[in-house]
Amino acid sequence: MRDVIKGEYLRYLKLKKQSQGPFSFEKKSKPKVGEIRIFGIFPPIYFLIAEKSFTFENGKKEKIIYKVLPLSEEIILSHLTDNTPIFVFKDLILCLAALPFWIYLTEEILFEYSKKIAETDSESIEKCIKYAENTEIPQNYQGKFIRSEMERLSQFNTSSILDFISTLEEVEQKTSLDFKVVERMEEEHSYKLAATPKKVLKGKNWYGIIEESKDKNTLILYLPHSAIGKKIVIRIKDDIIFEGEIESDKLIIENLPSLPDYSFLEEELDVQI
Repeated sequence: MRDVIKGEYLRYLKLKKQSQGPFSFEKKSKPKVGEIRIFGIFPPIYFLIAEKSFTFENGKKEKIIYKVLPLSEEIILSHLTDNTPIFVFKDLILCLAALPFWIYLTEEILFEYSKKIAETDSESIEKCIKYAENTEIPQNYQGKFIRSEMERLSQFNTSSILDFISTLEEVEQKTSLDFKVVERMEEEHSYKLAATPKKVLKGKNWYGIIEESKDKNTLILYLPHSAIGKKIVIRIKDDIIFEGEIESDKLIIENLPSLPDYSFLEEELDVQI
């Protein structure tokens, strides 16, 4: 079986060298949660739209970003465990396996570069989310394939988040980390080595961008538009770094320590509205 997986991976690499896209689809429709869509790139990849992750409203304008779960035709490379979700379609000669990660795509990208092929139910969505959250990517040819697909889709994930953030209001508030918080973060996280440092972050109720300087770095935090005028509490782990009424959907957190990677903030930074 190992030789079969290796052969499939080598075949995939040959296909990847012919990578093309994204392509627009002639028949377009607005994306909806529960849809399975083919994405306009080669080698082919599919998405299950899992949830509306964030909605920004400004007057009559609405900006939506979705959490989507990639699905692949490469069943041998994708099938990691007995819990790997598999989709078999009655009306299509197609079988798709869920990949154990997710990305974020704006409504505009999904509208322009993807096409609905089927729909599924909330139970299937929940299974795929749990699979993505709890499945470890192996250190073998299947893992190499999955990481290659993550890399291939990363440009669309990052551009979607940056495009979404660019629509938010430019009014901003500032807060600065206490030196004790900085010390704790340095002690707990400065040892980490990051091959590809993560600069665009996503947590519950927030998006963030790390801006680096020679001294201390800055986290630009983007909050839900609905939070404006409400009292919020922001913690990093057990430390409260901001408490009070929010006047903007943009909060600048200064005095961030210089660390090789900030992905831990996606778990440790908690915004309570």
